[in-house]
Amino acid sequence: MSPNEKLITLSRPELFDRVNQIVRSLEVLNLSHKFFGFDNIDKFRPRQNTNHIEPSGRDEMWLLFFLSGICSQGFEVLKFDYEPNGKALMIVKDLTEQDPKMRGVHTSQFIYPIWLRTCAKDISIVYKLRNGNLYLRSSSNNKVCEEIYKELKPFEHLAEKVNFELV
Repeated sequence: MSPNEKLITLSRPELFDRVNQIVRSLEVLNLSHKFFGFDNIDKFRPRQNTNHIEPSGRDEMWLLFFLSGICSQGFEVLKFDYEPNGKALMIVKDLTEQDPKMRGVHTSQFIYPIWLRTCAKDISIVYKLRNGNLYLRSSSNNKVCEEIYKELKPFEHLAEKVNFELV
C-alpha cells in the first residue's frame, strides 16, 4: 500500500450506519440547496428565457431520476438515445407479468417528460415483453407536447394523439 492509502475494516452493521450517515448528509445538502433556490428565486427568474424550455440541473441528474422512476414502475430501460431538437428513442422491457397491452400503453406516458427535457421533434417508446419480444411502439411529436406545455390542451390530449403500432 502507498502512504496515501489506508485499509479500514467494517462490519455490515457499521457499514450500513456509515452509508446512512452519508445519505442523511446528502439529504441535508439537497434540502439546503432547495431553500437557497426558493429564497433567491426572484433573483434568478428575470434571467430565464420564458420562450424556451430551460432544463434544470445536469443531464445526468435528470436521467437518474427519470430512469429510476421508470424502473420503479416495473420496467427495465434497455436503450435511451436522443438528439436535442431531433429524435428520441427509448426501449423498455417489462419486468412484470401483467397485461402486455395495458403495460405497453402505460409506457406512452413517458413521451411527454422525454420531450420536456430533450425538445425532440419525434419521440418513440418501444415496449418489449418480459421475454424480450417486441410488442408495441408508441410515438408522438413535439407539436402535441407543445400544446400541452402551453396549456392549450390538457394532458389527456397526449393519449388521444399517440400513435400505437403493434410490432
